[in-house]
Amino acid sequence: MEMKAKKRDISCDVIKAVTSLCVVFCHVNFYFAFSEGASLWHDVLSAVFADEAGIFFLAAGFFLYNNTDYLKLLKKSAIRVALPGVAMMIITQLFFERTIGPEFILSVLTFRETGIYWFVYAYLWVMIFFPFFKGAADFLNEGDSDKKYKIFMIVTFILLIINDCFKNSVFGFSFEGLTVMIPAGLETLWGMIVYKMNERFKERKVAFAAAAGFAGVTAVRVILIRILENYGGGGYLRAWETSFGFVCASLFCIFVISLTSSESASSRASVKLVADLGTYAYTVYLVHPFILRVAKDCGLFETLKRYNGNPVLYYVALYLAVGIVAYMAALAISAVLRKITNIIKGIFNK
Repeated sequence: MEMKAKKRDISCDVIKAVTSLCVVFCHVNFYFAFSEGASLWHDVLSAVFADEAGIFFLAAGFFLYNNTDYLKLLKKSAIRVALPGVAMMIITQLFFERTIGPEFILSVLTFRETGIYWFVYAYLWVMIFFPFFKGAADFLNEGDSDKKYKIFMIVTFILLIINDCFKNSVFGFSFEGLTVMIPAGLETLWGMIVYKMNERFKERKVAFAAAAGFAGVTAVRVILIRILENYGGGGYLRAWETSFGFVCASLFCIFVISLTSSESASSRASVKLVADLGTYAYTVYLVHPFILRVAKDCGLFETLKRYNGNPVLYYVALYLAVGIVAYMAALAISAVLRKITNIIKGIFNK
């Protein structure tokens, strides 16, 4: 499950590494909140980690539209994403539910699995409709591309704001089919545009501006969520497919591009380590629900609550524990699979 790519900008793998942990943290916040009901800390942390899926799609757009062979792309997606994803769904279902019913089988076969593994199908939907998004990308890259980029991003941003204002009732984005494929595909196009302009982000001051922008937008997001919740709404603003989500994902990627753009930065051991961890990002995503479930069954969350009355320390301890275990499991699984692959190759090469 270790996903290797051709030599490219190190920022992509750094983004993958950080956002894979954000996935873990986001689900910790969602399933194992420190206290019942809304709290300031929960809203802040939820907003910070809310856009991990959008960031993944945006980073995927950096290089996605360099592909010209549709069938090869589908084959690669099936082998690297679909097979391990479906396998982990089945393993998790068998381990915890001890059975595989017709409803589960139907959801897997019809691309309607909307549980914690929804991202697998969302990615595959984008790949299936790749020719459509590729056509849009080619159009944006022709002629006066800068002008087209600005118009496209402004128009999509305005449409997202309208959808946010009506609590997602305009487009009805969700976690399956076309309703997830559209925002995911738009994120990849935003990612292509962001990366096309990466030369503008290489000054270190851009990193500070992006970080400040991310903090500012997140603060506004949290304030709006807390205000609107008093009127029975606001929760949707936590979603990645919102105007806030698109802006925060873009600012985060710009921050990483700026921070890793110089030769000195990209050659640092710490940056290389994070980038190496990014190659295991998908494996971390696949194993983390299993780890969360085991941690819950072992009473880890209740134990931390009982011995730690501070919500900040509770979340930090939880993030460290689950995040470290998730990456250790991903490294172990990848090492085992690599060993099995080498053995099989050795048998056939004799």
